Amino acid sequence: GLTAATGMDALTHAIEGYITAGAWELSDMFHLKAIEIISRSLRGAVANTPEGRADMALGQYVAGMGFSNVGLGIVHSMAHPLGALYDTPHGVANAIILPTVMEYNAEATGEKKGMGFYLDGKVSAVFGTHTHTQTADEQILPNGTGYITDIGMTGPYYSVLGVTPEVAIQKMKTNLPVRFTNPDGPCTLEGIMLEIDEATGKTTHIERFRK
Repeated sequence: GLTAATGMDALTHAIEGYITAGAWELSDMFHLKAIEIISRSLRGAVANTPEGRADMALGQYVAGMGFSNVGLGIVHSMAHPLGALYDTPHGVANAIILPTVMEYNAEATGEKKGMGFYLDGKVSAVFGTHTHTQTADEQILPNGTGYITDIGMTGPYYSVLGVTPEVAIQKMKTNLPVRFTNPDGPCTLEGIMLEIDEATGKTTHIERFRK
């Protein structure tokens, strides 16, 4: 628990430091290297291997050298009050919020694909969710990372991202707050199925589905 939580805090430091408005070439160097080190060592640290813990100590230190000079972002700004109000461990709060914020900050397909290639061989899979529209570009990247730009959504089939169409259109036309409602009727379940080699952590099969 504690190792995983603090590890996710360190990973969030690296990712947010890389995309913050104050980032520049030197801080990018630290943050990209920290993401690489933490990605390969966090599981080992949680398993309490000496190599994993040593690498995590290095990764969090390198991340700190970067973000201490350029600041962080909205994940931390939301994680602190979440911890204060609900006594959520800080690293756990970061882990909960980070995927949504990353998707919000990476609407562009090109940015997601670029992240996929950067992490190729370092993580088992990279998949997007925030656009809620399933893409047909599932693939295994050259070094074994499964990738899809967006896995889609689960919710009403005749909807706008799960919202009743008339309500969504009203919001678009007026730009005023509206109460979102979910329409009745058939629903869809979209996603991907991955087969991952336990020995290497590489994806051996990726399949998109829609039910």
